[in-house]
Amino acid sequence: GGRPWNSRSFTVISNNPNVSLIETFLNDNYIFSPPTSISYELLTSGYSYLFKVQLCNFLGSCGYGTTTVTALDFILPSVSILGSQIRTINVYDSLQISGNAYTPRCNGKKSTRYLEYIWTVKVNNVKQVDLISTSIDPTIFQLPSYQLSAGTVYTIVLGVYNSATTASSSTSATVTVETGNLVAKISGGLTQSLVQSANPQPIILDASNSYDQDYNGVNPSLKYLWNCKQISPTFNTTCPILMPNDLTTSSISVNSISSKGIDIIASVSVIVSDDTDRSSIASVTIDIITGDAPTVSILSSFDNKFIVKNQLSIIGSMTLSDNGDATWTSDYPGLDLSSIALTPVTTTLSGISEETTTSLSLVLPSFSLPIRTTITFTLTGKLSVDSTKKSSTSVIITTSGPPQPGTFIITPQDTGIEMNTTFLFSVDLWSTDSLPLTYEFGFISNAGNFISLQGRSESTTTQGTLPAGVESNDYMLTVRVIVYDKFDSFTTMDTTVKVSPVVLTAAELQALVDAQLAEAGDANTISQTIGTTSEYMNAVNCSEVPDSYCSSLNRLMCSQQEQTCGECIIGYYGQYGNANTECLSNTRRNRMLIDTTPMSCSNNCSLHGSCIYKDMNTGEDVNTCYSTSSTCQAICSCDINYYGSDCTYTLSELSDKQTTRLQLLDALYNLTTIQNINDQNVESWISQLNSNTQKPDEISSDGLILVNSILLTIVKALPSTTISTSNAANVLITINRVSTILLGYTNTIPASEMMISSDLLLDRDRILDLYGSYITSTMSAGQQGISSIYSEFRILSEVKPIASGVDGSITTNVFNTPLSTSEVNDGINSSQFTIPVTNDYTVSSLLEINQVVTRSTLYNNTNIFNSNPMRLNIKSWPCTYASDGTCQISLVLENYRSVPVSPTNEANTGLNYSTECDAGENTTYQLYCTPTHNETVTCDGVGGMWFTRCPHFREVSSCSKIVGTDISSGNCSMSSYTSTSTTCLCNVTHATSSATQSFQRDYVSALETISEGYLQTFIPYTGTPSSAPTGQPTNVPSGQPTSTPTIVPTSSPTSVPTGNPTSSPTSVPSSIPSSVPSSQPTIASAVPTVSPTSGEPTYSPTAVPSAIPSSKPSSQPTGQPTSVPTEEPHTEVSWNSTIEVNEIVSSGNSGVLDITDNVTIAALEESILNITQDTVGESEVDIYDISQSTSRRKLRSDFRRKLSGTDTITTTILFTIRAIVNETCSVDTTVVQSCASEMQNSFLNAMNSTGENDNLFVEKLVYFMEENGLTAPDATNFTLDAIENSAVEVVNYVFPGSPVPTSAPTSSGGSDGESVDVVGLVVGLVVAMLVVVGFIVYYQSQRNKGVVGFEDSPAMKGIGATELQDSNINKNMIGHDNRNITDLELRKDVNEAYV
Repeated sequence: GGRPWNSRSFTVISNNPNVSLIETFLNDNYIFSPPTSISYELLTSGYSYLFKVQLCNFLGSCGYGTTTVTALDFILPSVSILGSQIRTINVYDSLQISGNAYTPRCNGKKSTRYLEYIWTVKVNNVKQVDLISTSIDPTIFQLPSYQLSAGTVYTIVLGVYNSATTASSSTSATVTVETGNLVAKISGGLTQSLVQSANPQPIILDASNSYDQDYNGVNPSLKYLWNCKQISPTFNTTCPILMPNDLTTSSISVNSISSKGIDIIASVSVIVSDDTDRSSIASVTIDIITGDAPTVSILSSFDNKFIVKNQLSIIGSMTLSDNGDATWTSDYPGLDLSSIALTPVTTTLSGISEETTTSLSLVLPSFSLPIRTTITFTLTGKLSVDSTKKSSTSVIITTSGPPQPGTFIITPQDTGIEMNTTFLFSVDLWSTDSLPLTYEFGFISNAGNFISLQGRSESTTTQGTLPAGVESNDYMLTVRVIVYDKFDSFTTMDTTVKVSPVVLTAAELQALVDAQLAEAGDANTISQTIGTTSEYMNAVNCSEVPDSYCSSLNRLMCSQQEQTCGECIIGYYGQYGNANTECLSNTRRNRMLIDTTPMSCSNNCSLHGSCIYKDMNTGEDVNTCYSTSSTCQAICSCDINYYGSDCTYTLSELSDKQTTRLQLLDALYNLTTIQNINDQNVESWISQLNSNTQKPDEISSDGLILVNSILLTIVKALPSTTISTSNAANVLITINRVSTILLGYTNTIPASEMMISSDLLLDRDRILDLYGSYITSTMSAGQQGISSIYSEFRILSEVKPIASGVDGSITTNVFNTPLSTSEVNDGINSSQFTIPVTNDYTVSSLLEINQVVTRSTLYNNTNIFNSNPMRLNIKSWPCTYASDGTCQISLVLENYRSVPVSPTNEANTGLNYSTECDAGENTTYQLYCTPTHNETVTCDGVGGMWFTRCPHFREVSSCSKIVGTDISSGNCSMSSYTSTSTTCLCNVTHATSSATQSFQRDYVSALETISEGYLQTFIPYTGTPSSAPTGQPTNVPSGQPTSTPTIVPTSSPTSVPTGNPTSSPTSVPSSIPSSVPSSQPTIASAVPTVSPTSGEPTYSPTAVPSAIPSSKPSSQPTGQPTSVPTEEPHTEVSWNSTIEVNEIVSSGNSGVLDITDNVTIAALEESILNITQDTVGESEVDIYDISQSTSRRKLRSDFRRKLSGTDTITTTILFTIRAIVNETCSVDTTVVQSCASEMQNSFLNAMNSTGENDNLFVEKLVYFMEENGLTAPDATNFTLDAIENSAVEVVNYVFPGSPVPTSAPTSSGGSDGESVDVVGLVVGLVVAMLVVVGFIVYYQSQRNKGVVGFEDSPAMKGIGATELQDSNINKNMIGHDNRNITDLELRKDVNEAYV
């Protein structure tokens, strides 16, 4: 340390006759630390005094110093420059001068209120108006580097003005700026390699990073001169390598000489100079190595002394064409890199087949290097197959040494009273070779944090009040001074002082805080008030838990919660935070021991509440919770009128505490706005904030807003500092406390005020993003991830190198969520995410990842969430080169609730309802299914019965993205899930303008409720003939003829002629002539034919129905039912518009029901019910919602005519309809025809498609025809006509005896006199397609027994018509031929069921 002065001598010069008394007092009584004060009684008002001191060291060298003091009879601000008033700096140094001012009070106190600071810079007494302080703290004058000129002397004047009294005073300091040096540098390391081969490649020696310390940037006047000589195996002034002709450039290219061989070492140097006499030299060693040896280089350089408190990062690289190893070493004995390095010391590279360059970093933690030492670090690369083929390079680092200790004294030393006694801190005799020295004073809080009372300055003294010490340590308080040198190296020194506690009422405390802040006009005074008051409020009673008890539990001493031990000591785990349960060794794995101790509540809830257990993920109550469990926690449920995490406060007590805390937080927030951003201030903010949130119970909702604002200020300031990652991590303590407040565990903030939690949660995410970005910015590629685990969240920061290689090749990176020891013991697995990285030399070489996992209870969505949300912050991510591509992330999220994986056997267990609708009724019925779900049935005028089966609901796992505090499934889908985890695939849209991108996303697995087994069908009544034809003929023919003749004539003429003649005459004339003559003469007979004609039925029926029905039903219903049913039922399903559409079923783009060989009745039923509207497809022939705008009677009419061949829809008409329906063409006829013609080709192309979107209807139609021996057209060249003809052929095959026309005329309207229903025609075509598909299903299911067979089966016997009608058979078996049922009773029942 520094030596004391060998001698001292004071001289005082003044006109005052008592001057000798002052001089005698100083020479006899003065001490340097703490400095002795001169009593005002020795000074006389109106006189000036010149004080001169001579100090001599042990070598006899002496120095002098002077100052002048004037005694006044009125009050002026006292102003001084802290530290030396004569300073010397360099141009490249920043300048900082601290001032101190106060107004003395009559009670001996000092006030800094109402003081204004004015700084002025002068050169030769001329004001320099362009030199303005950049400090936001008015007590500090600050200029960045390169603002002052070399060789100039500056006077810095500080004037202080009292705005209340208008009094002012000033002082000044002198700053001399010295001329700096030139610094020569050669990039790439101290040793570099030249390859000796048949085709040697040159290397570049680059000195362009050389610089002038007085020049900000590149000095254009720098000159370069290169030189070379051989130093091994023998010394020779002749250069053994090929040098360029011009040796005066900033960089040169050198190469090996083949005739020189290998193992030759050259030294190449460069002299850098300017127009003055300044110069600098740098050298590099060149090794000549064999052609296939790897080459290495070091990119980092260290011009100044390295500060050991910082993390060391050396960046190197190796280039090789075969497998090899790279190893870092040092020449300092005892420095074991393998045990302290944060990155691999040895890296093995395999799979190398072509020249590849790999980044290799060496990262050492803070304080891992010895002080005041020069160390050489070497990177060596060698081939795996031949270790003799190697090369190496080195870098030299000289570490700084912190200041040498002197003295640290605090007075009074014996005792003082908390927040009352003024203590004086002073230091002396500290030394360093890197001046100036600066000092920071403070104390150690009961939580172990350093609380600053005076920020870093050159002042060797300060004063202020202190909080009480810890009772268990006899109220001894630890105070500390931190002494810094020019390069921020520091030394700490502690001492203790006894500070006894004081008891203040809430009103007294509030009055004291008000008074101190009222007089505080500078940052130091504000900081002292915050620090001492907060520590006073943090004091707790630990009388019942002595240190020995907490030590037996492997916990820290009680300091933060009443009668509660601290956290688990390092190497042990147990109940999180402060508790009185035992912590177990991390190596202990005996679950029987772990599961026997219940978790405890803080201070036994102060006997004002009960201890309950909560699931940490869902927030739900649990019955048991053991001390080492990672999934539950113990919290207090307070009695009425008691509050706080341990139920210790009454409402008035809590209100008083929160009011004072809010005042302190407001003062701290103001402090962050008036102090400069530097390491010491930001670390002080962190400590002060942690102290003020140590008791989260005392933070109100307004206080929470201030806490978040201060946190944001801190994390935004971190990048402007060199704060270590461990110190920066202290902000996470406060963030976790904020989370517990938001969760309501403090029992303080009313639920009505928790609406602010959403905004605070978003702020918290932003804070964690900024914090993580700072952490990764301090890391190097390959460095071990930095993780922190807290009760309510955890964060992981990692930096990965982007592998070199061919552009576009992909490397997959997997990142796992960190787990606590308790979680590992509980068998909990890590969540993880996987991202692909596109390898490329041209983009950023580092991939920065920050992962935050938060307790889902913070989102108030625990009823939906099934995992803790994972937030990803990824920077510099080259995920793809596709301009319109996406980057896909795979996540495995661990579920905290078990989710059934397979469908349950309860799918069809919903309640069943039968709802009757009368004809003409229009009523909506509500059907109860579950307490949260009802179904509805609507009667729309058609008589019949609705059959409804309620759905069964179950939960499945899904993947969601969190937007704000809500979830969204956009761009994120569930890939698979087990009962305990969910795998998600999430797309991130790629930025088209760059190969890299950065983003933040929040992901979570959620519970999604699905329904199973829902069914709703309608069966219309058929006892009375309907106005539209039924699916079956009536039992008795009607008494009146139909308005349209039947296609096949009846066996007897009707008694009344039809309105229109038949297209072919009957063999026997009717008894009453028709009103319009037939187109052909009848055979001379006045009576109708006894039997129907053997050909086609008449187009219009006779006026009187025949006695015997025709073998085929008529295309239009008769006015009265026939007396005997026709031999064949109607071939169309009875279509009812009231059938509810559940969903549109389509396959590919075909739009037609997807048919398989194992179709069951239930599946067929559901599919047919679902396909009622949008069944034509989604690709080229979309027809939207047409079923609601067509007449069902027209639909059946057009359908029947289509099947019989009497009416055909042409392609042009079809697309004219499509155009009108979709409004893609004008209604104008010419435009419609043109548009329809263009669409015709699209339709045919869709029918002819052979790719993955093949028309399913065509495929099934061809398959059916081939299976049943029919001649099928070529499926690859199917036209619309071919489809229509094939459909008719299939219908004829299924219904033998149905006549098929050889040609069908085109009709644009109906024959029943109605207006053309073009939409109905389209739906008719659609239904025709479905019918044919239905036939195919029927035959396939009969062949594969996929549908209940109607062959003679014991299971089918005894089933009556009612049962069959209640079943789904009559809705599914379209055109079913029940003649293969030999059991007559069963066949009869089937017939009755269909009727």
